Order: sequence, then structure tokens, then C-alpha cells
Amino acid sequence: MRKIVQFLIMVVLFGTLMFSLTPIVPATSASPEEVVVITPHWSAIQEVAEEDFVAWYKAKTGEDVVITFDEKDTVASLALVREAGGDPAKVKWDVWWGGGLDAFKLAKEEGLLAPFYLPGDPEWEDINANVPDSFAGLPLKDAEDYMWWGAALSGFGIVYNKEYLESYDLPTPNDWVDLADPVYKGHIIACPPSKSGSNLMILQILLQSYGWEEGWALVTEMGANIAEYTEKSHHVAPYIGRGEYGIAPIIDQYGFGQAAVYPGDVVFFYPPADSAEKDTVINPDSVAIVKGKGDENPVALEFMKWCLGKDGQSMLFKDPIDRLSVRPDVYAEAPAGYFNPFETEMTLLSYNDTLGTLRLDIVKDLFDMLLVAPKDDLVSAWTAYTTAEDFITKQKAAGYDVPNAEAKLAEAYTAFTSLPITGPEVEAISASYPDQREEYKAEWLDFTVGRYASASTLSKEALEAARSETASLIESLRAELEAVQATVANNLYYGLAGGLVVGIVIGALVAYMLVGRRQA
Repeated sequence: MRKIVQFLIMVVLFGTLMFSLTPIVPATSASPEEVVVITPHWSAIQEVAEEDFVAWYKAKTGEDVVITFDEKDTVASLALVREAGGDPAKVKWDVWWGGGLDAFKLAKEEGLLAPFYLPGDPEWEDINANVPDSFAGLPLKDAEDYMWWGAALSGFGIVYNKEYLESYDLPTPNDWVDLADPVYKGHIIACPPSKSGSNLMILQILLQSYGWEEGWALVTEMGANIAEYTEKSHHVAPYIGRGEYGIAPIIDQYGFGQAAVYPGDVVFFYPPADSAEKDTVINPDSVAIVKGKGDENPVALEFMKWCLGKDGQSMLFKDPIDRLSVRPDVYAEAPAGYFNPFETEMTLLSYNDTLGTLRLDIVKDLFDMLLVAPKDDLVSAWTAYTTAEDFITKQKAAGYDVPNAEAKLAEAYTAFTSLPITGPEVEAISASYPDQREEYKAEWLDFTVGRYASASTLSKEALEAARSETASLIESLRAELEAVQATVANNLYYGLAGGLVVGIVIGALVAYMLVGRRQA
């Protein structure tokens, strides 16, 4: 019995000792919920959105939330979402926030998005009722499957710095076509469509407004005037605001933003400036849940509710965001004088979003191969062309006829604006293009380098032809002048000689008459 008691005492003492040696870990609260958002929106917008969403989520749930942004431009965002392919092991993002209509429609077609569809949920029903199905002929949401939603409205136009233009004695632009005027060479800055969804949309607008061939000709001439391409679209506007460059094609939010920072000096407008019939579109900048991660994260649904609800839409009116809401009902909360697209009298370009989606990947690559990669060749060719054109124009104004030079100059322009692919061919290869992309790009670049070399040669030949024809005309005129001068001299000689004879005869007659009278 005593041994049993001693054993029990030893067990208790050992247990007490072991408990005393065990570290005490304080209780911790659960980690806050998190949502990961891939977005082209720049840091200032992210900061405002983070503050507003975190506060909204706390007020609604009583819980903390962390929002993590992965900043990528629209083109890169689409590429990364495509690469992940909806595979939960590869998808890193819950929500894709920001980017043009064409990119989101393409992502839906490829099965990369998950629906934001909560019938019966009061918040979702309010959102669905107040985000219209369409605006100015373009969809504002995927009203069939609810895979993507317009989160803001974006318009596209031109921003310029008045003081800059005045300092260089440059005219004020009125329309897209003005940006092709050689007078603006070196005064324009832009972001290439391959790095900017908004500039990709501007390219699509021009190609649909002017047609495939004429649109690319206009874009090529504009490209020859561009002094610098930026890495991100939001880098462009500050150059205009600071007066480092004069003009830029740009999305409205950045244009209006700089106009607010530099009132009176910076102007943004939807082209053409002098007409209510606008050659542009106002389309949705979208948001969607990314398949493979967001569809398994309840916080992704909450982000969508905030983003498309009144709170998230009202946030768009704050500085430095300055964007347009997709909800007509929130404009009552906008600052006085804030542009309301739902009440404007403007008419907009009829944009074919199906065609835009079909051509999206091809036109952005084609722009790089035609304008960005061979930029030096482009500028050199256009300089040669405009030099010849200017000389020929002056000679014609002076009265010289130079038909051979004009014909050669027309050949140069045809070479300068020739394209490696037609509009119908683009549509035909769109499905297979991803698999042959690099081959097409190499082919297009080779073609473009050759066309600029040909255009330069033909332009120089046109200039020489104009000089030669002018010199021939001058020589011909000189010969004619000398012939006229000789004729005039001969006529004067014969005129003087004849006058002398007549004078002698008349003198003799007068003398004879006088003598006769005296004899009488």
C-alpha cells in the first residue's frame, strides 16, 4: 500500500514538473480575411480604395480585412490570368479590377472568370437594378452570365498644355487627325497599346472610325510625331501637366485629373472639340472574380459588393481618381459641375465590341511592329516624305508643274502606309494567332522595316525629281525669255532702221516742196 501511495506521489510530482516546464503560449485572434486584387490602377487609386474598402468591411462585419494589390497593366493582367488558366494551383488573385471591355470579354470566352451572381441577396439586387445593361450601345455588364461588370466609365480623348503650345507657336488640336500634322513632330507623348488598355482602346476607336487602311495610315503618321513612349499609361498625363510635352492621346480620368491640378493651363476634350458628335466612345472599365481562387473566397464577393455599390461608386468622385460611375443614381453625390455621361447631349461613335474583342491581341502587337520597334526608321521615312512634300507644294504654289515628282511622292506614301495584313485576314487568323504569334510579329517587323526603307528612297527620288523638273522648267523659261528678248531687240532694230528711212524720205519731200515754193 505504501509503495502504491509513493508511486502516485511521484506521478503527481512528475506531472507538475513537466507542466511547469511547458511554455505558456498566449491566445491569438484569427488572422484577418484577405482579398488579392490584380489591377492596372496606379498606387494613388489603390490607397484610396484600400482605405474605403477596409472601413466599409469593418462597419459591415465588425472584422478586419487585408486587401493586397498586384499592379499590372491591362494587357499584362489578361496575360497572367490566361497563364493561370483558372487552375487553383496557379491562380494568385481573387479579383481582377480595371481594364477595358474587350479584355474582360476575351477572358470570359476563355473560361477564366467566375460569376458575381447572387439572386435574392438585397445588395446584389440593388447593384443589378442600378447598373444599366448598356450605355451608348455598349454593354455595362455581362447580363447573360454576370461574369464581368462595369466598375467605372471611361472616355478617350486628347489632353494638351496651352502654355506649351503657345511657347512653340503650335496650333490647338481639335480632332484625332490633327495629331498627324507634322507640325507636332516631337511634341506628343503616349503609352503604347501593348502596355495600356486605355491606349489600346484609342487604337481600336481609330481603326473602327476611319477603317482598317485609313485608320492605320492615320496612326502611322501620328506615330511619327510621338517623341516618347512611357511604360505605364498613368505616367503620360504628368508630362503634359508639367509642360514637358504638349499633347497626348489619353483616357479621360488622367486628362481631367491634370486639368484639375493645372486649371486653365491643361485642357482635356473628347474629339472633335468643336462638335457634339464625338469620334470616341465611353465604355466600361470592368471588374470580375477570377476563377480558381476568387470563387472560393467569400471576401471576393464582398469586394464586388463594395465596388459596385454606392460606397465604391461614390469613391470614384474623389481626388485623385476623378472617374465616372456606372450607376446613374450616385451622380447626386458628385461634386458640383461633375460630368454626368447619362445626361450628356453628346453622340458617340458606334463601336463594334465583338470586332474589338476579336482583333485585340493582333492590333496591339501590330502597333508595336509598325510603330514602336522600328521607331527610328518610321521617323526617318516620314521626315523624308514631308521634306519632299513641302518642297513640291511650294513649287506648285510658285506655278511650277512637277507631275513626275508628284507621282513619285504618291508611290512613297503608298509604301509608307502599306500593311502586312488586311482587316479580313486579321479576322481569319484570330483564333490561331496565339499559337503563331511570334512568327507573325517577326514577319510584320521585316515587312515594316522594308516599307520604311522604300518610302525613304521614293521620297528622296520625288524630291530630286521635283528639283530636276523645276530646274528644267526654269531653263526652258530662261530660253524662252532669251528668245523673246532677241525678238524684241530685232524688232527695235528694224523699227529704228525703218524709221530712219521714212524720216529721210519725208525730209526730202519737205525740202522739195520748200524749194518749189521759193522758185514760184
